Amino acid sequence: MIVLVVSVCACAGEQLKQVEIQLLKTPEEAVKSIIGNRLNNKYPNPRAEEYFLYKNRDEIISSLSINRFEPLRDDVGVAFLSTSIGSKVIRSTMWLRKVDGYWFEFLGYPTYTGDDYYPDLTLQEEEKAKELIEESKKWKESNPSEWWGYNFMF
Repeated sequence: MIVLVVSVCACAGEQLKQVEIQLLKTPEEAVKSIIGNRLNNKYPNPRAEEYFLYKNRDEIISSLSINRFEPLRDDVGVAFLSTSIGSKVIRSTMWLRKVDGYWFEFLGYPTYTGDDYYPDLTLQEEEKAKELIEESKKWKESNPSEWWGYNFMF
């Protein structure tokens, strides 16, 4: 893992803030880092789901498993994840893209409906993307029906 420090300015006149960008070499490192960072954020006015996940973050992180990683091609793929809260198993997926040799969360294909067009995919890759999106939906179908488990996303 490589950590890159970047100075960011939200708008003119504000002090520069340093943000650490973690450069992660494997999909597994990326998933664990992304979820860990997301769950450790403290929101001043969280939604109920965010508070529940924050409150249970240690258990979620310690039980987090990347069950499999399905590459769409060399630089894009989907991680099939599971974790637990109490006796409840929660499943989710996370799409990742490799940029300059490092893996990052990627929001490009999860909403692919078949009517969309992605110019960077070949026809075979489009078909595989559709299959992976369907697999992802099925993977999440068994999530608990509690208010915090419905449509669970990290």
